[in-house]
Amino acid sequence: MVRLDDWRNPDGAELARDSEQREEDHAPAGGPLSDAQWAELRAHLPPLAGRDAECRAWLDHIRDVVRQDRLQTAQQPRRREVHEALAALRRRVRDFLETLAALGPLPDWREEQSPLAPDGPLNVLCAMPEALYGFASWARQQARCSNGLTARLTAVAQAADHLADGLKWADFVSKGKASDALPQTGDYGVRNLADAVHIAQRLDVALESALQRSKKRGGPVPKRVMVQAVVWLAELWEYYGGDFTHTPYRNIMVVTKHTMMARRRRLQVTSWSSS
Repeated sequence: MVRLDDWRNPDGAELARDSEQREEDHAPAGGPLSDAQWAELRAHLPPLAGRDAECRAWLDHIRDVVRQDRLQTAQQPRRREVHEALAALRRRVRDFLETLAALGPLPDWREEQSPLAPDGPLNVLCAMPEALYGFASWARQQARCSNGLTARLTAVAQAADHLADGLKWADFVSKGKASDALPQTGDYGVRNLADAVHIAQRLDVALESALQRSKKRGGPVPKRVMVQAVVWLAELWEYYGGDFTHTPYRNIMVVTKHTMMARRRRLQVTSWSSS
């Protein structure tokens, strides 16, 4: 009854699924039911007693809610892509730490921390990339003036840039999992290279934890909005005198009974106010 099939985005825009903005199939578009679609549905509805416009408006609303949910789902990376992103980001972290370890004693690099930088784990995703870019630029300058450490400083600069890119451009789901796995403390300011190393070490552990935790949560994503749409359709069907049954969701009527009276009152108010 929601009829999302065979519709396309009217402006032809495709939705990106991952941090590299990979284009996929068109996500379903909504819009009101066409006259032909409404005529097809109308033949299977209970008698509406002159309330066709009211029923059609409610169906259009349910259709739009489902459309918005599917558009949001289409923008989210798949679980496999999130796992790959977390693993790739961890490789960048470890490469940064290993190149610094090969350099020897940490260089005396300092960063002026922005007063607007957040204190908690969010700082790893907001301020640390810019700090790493600044350190990479400094390391390249030092490499041009160094005789014996040119190659190592260049490697460190590349690793810092690589990690900064990973932190800055990771998809929002991977960022959320990484941030949630970090210790929820306020000591994430980057004032010098020692701070950056300390944060990178914590991030390495957090990414491993986030990846393992995400892999344990398998199975399909619950389609809560679609279930809610079925509940709304059930309420509409019975409001207009039909007898609703829905085999795939055995407990759907339990949910429906709890919300039926409130929904029916709203429908009556809407009907009275429009008459």
